[in-house]
Amino acid sequence: MSAALQTLACLVRWLDNPNAPILIGASTRPEEHSARETLLGWRWLKPGQRLVTLNCPECGLGAPVHPEQDKLYCTDCGDIDIPSDELRAYHLDVGKIMTALQLGLNAGAQPAELIPQHLWLVGKVARKNKQIQVWLACGLGKSGVAQQIDEMLTQRQFHSQDILLTSSGPERWQNTPLAQRQPKLLLDSVHLGRANFHFDNGRLAMRPVLANETLPDNLSTLDYVTDGYAVVDGERHKLTPQQKKMLLALMQHPDHEMTKGQLQQAVGSTAAIFKPVDVFKKTNRAVYDRFIQYHDADEVYLLVNFS
Repeated sequence: MSAALQTLACLVRWLDNPNAPILIGASTRPEEHSARETLLGWRWLKPGQRLVTLNCPECGLGAPVHPEQDKLYCTDCGDIDIPSDELRAYHLDVGKIMTALQLGLNAGAQPAELIPQHLWLVGKVARKNKQIQVWLACGLGKSGVAQQIDEMLTQRQFHSQDILLTSSGPERWQNTPLAQRQPKLLLDSVHLGRANFHFDNGRLAMRPVLANETLPDNLSTLDYVTDGYAVVDGERHKLTPQQKKMLLALMQHPDHEMTKGQLQQAVGSTAAIFKPVDVFKKTNRAVYDRFIQYHDADEVYLLVNFS
């Protein structure tokens, strides 16, 4: 993994837990030490309170910090001199990071924090004469946060074409109402430059605007599943609730493959005999045939023709 990607991974992880202190000193994880040094050099970290205790660099045990001198009092190793910047906790300067994201998107307006530490409107980008809003959600592992964000997005009229980025992994939100908005992982959506972010449409996977006119005959896409539609060969297919749940589950699952049991749980079926193909038996069989394959050898259902 490149140094830039390691720094980005650490940044995203810290962004997901902004209250956790970031220490500047030596670390058992070299990639975190390098990331801290990089972000400190960019002034994306800001100093917090002076530490009361710190692990001794010699023996690794916790030791009290001298209240006035840059030293530790370690009962096993004696007094240990410590650089002053290592005796403070640091935190991400989230305001600077949001501004960097906004500049990377070339988005209009300044970022707005809607739920402290959890939801930002990063900005608006123009796509085919439409304004698409880009949002960032963080800390979804905290109880109730995903629901709170979902309610705020509804209140702020989140559109199906809007983009919701998140620093939180799918396990934090895939079983919450927020999953219907198809969050995109920030780590997969940006490149980290020198104190800046670079987006490209391929990685961000911006969805094309679904126009009212006739769609191209060669267009087949699941981009509108959250709106309740799939498109096969230019034809819109209105999905049933179970079909929508199944497609979303496959879209959001790592590697886009699931067992029959997992799919049954995803659609909420209690049938004694459950067959995913039967969910599409009466309507929209073309959607199933185009996008879902069953691998008999592995006994898994795989989403295909999807990116």
